[in-house]
Amino acid sequence: MDGSLNRMFLDTFTHALDDKDRVSVPSKYKKVLTELSPDDEAKYTLVLTAEEDKCITVYPGNAYEEFSKKFLESKEWDKSKQDRDQIRRKGGYSKIVKIDKAGRIIIPKNLKGYAEIDKDVVFVGVYDRFEIWGKEKYEKEYGKI
Repeated sequence: MDGSLNRMFLDTFTHALDDKDRVSVPSKYKKVLTELSPDDEAKYTLVLTAEEDKCITVYPGNAYEEFSKKFLESKEWDKSKQDRDQIRRKGGYSKIVKIDKAGRIIIPKNLKGYAEIDKDVVFVGVYDRFEIWGKEKYEKEYGKI
């Protein structure tokens, strides 16, 4: 297998939140995080942010820095209300979380509400990042898993 494929988030997984709004990160995704960063601190740091599709986009910490820089450099984001709203959503809803020793992350309440997450979530690989959807919303948009 080509080494670059080991550095991509692929596939779809369903998991359930526990009573403290924690969810296990799929083991395949944890392997990708290890491939992306040999630094223990960095590979366990994620940035969760609101997406227009009413899901949560999850970036490895270093990838979020790159995304933010490219986004701000490539757009005249202060020219249109739509772009300013996107910046507000990305920045205002962004949360830095750590993967705990049990391999879980906490879904912050504001993002949980924004993404309409109840108990079951769907992890969706999107190459350099992954998304977390409420299972009902995901199945409504894309069909049964």
